[in-house]
Amino acid sequence: MGNIKNLSFEELSKNIKGLMNADKEELLSLCSKPEEWSVPNHYISFVHNDTVKINRYREFLAQRPFHWAWLLRLLKERGIDNSFLSIDSNVTEIIKEPCIFAIPHFGLHMLVPLILGELIPKRYILTTGNKDAIDVYSSINTILPNNKLEFLQIPDIWILKKLINGYKQGNYPAIYPELSSSNDKNLFTLNLFNEKVHVPMGIEHLSRLCHSKVIPVVMTYNTKYELHFGPALQYTNEGSILIPLFNWLENIVKRYPDQWFGWRLFDEMLFKS
Repeated sequence: MGNIKNLSFEELSKNIKGLMNADKEELLSLCSKPEEWSVPNHYISFVHNDTVKINRYREFLAQRPFHWAWLLRLLKERGIDNSFLSIDSNVTEIIKEPCIFAIPHFGLHMLVPLILGELIPKRYILTTGNKDAIDVYSSINTILPNNKLEFLQIPDIWILKKLINGYKQGNYPAIYPELSSSNDKNLFTLNLFNEKVHVPMGIEHLSRLCHSKVIPVVMTYNTKYELHFGPALQYTNEGSILIPLFNWLENIVKRYPDQWFGWRLFDEMLFKS
């Protein structure tokens, strides 16, 4: 398997040859053991203490590194290919004009902007994140140097202006809606899984200022990796995007509860008066 020591993005980018030569069993052997992972109480309650679903969640966390490594390998070998990637919507219709993508922390959320960039010719996906995210996208750039990602670090007082300018140039901003690493702490309160949570309003501000629709999208995996697009959302008033966005997310989570990384963020999202 070459010199791959672990499945971190940095390690994979240093040993691309090893990644391309490894088989599934070799990569899976580098994953942690499912029993080493704790399970958030919110998830345990949501699945009514179902042991099978709890173990499935642990397996999801343990094997995420395998899946991101394997998907990067497939993309490098084949590009977008329906042999391993299923898309549930007419992408051509969705991307015919620039929009804003809302990408919840679901499945391999950090690779969704990369997939979207492969689907949209001649334009860029503008994605944001903190220092840890920079390291991820730097490694992706090494593995797939011709990708269509442009990374913008936050916090940055000019981030909204940069995203608006990028949108006006025909590019597609991508926002993670559950939590924010920016300095903008304007929050909107809504109900999620019968709990009151507060979520960032940045995606609504961006939609309002760009006069742009917002398209939710997540990627799950089973026998194939699957890209799921939600309904086009347009800003009309406060909550007009966030409420239907999180209603859509709640329905997706009900179908794939073990693949929402947001269970580990839920305490931070809970409303605090």
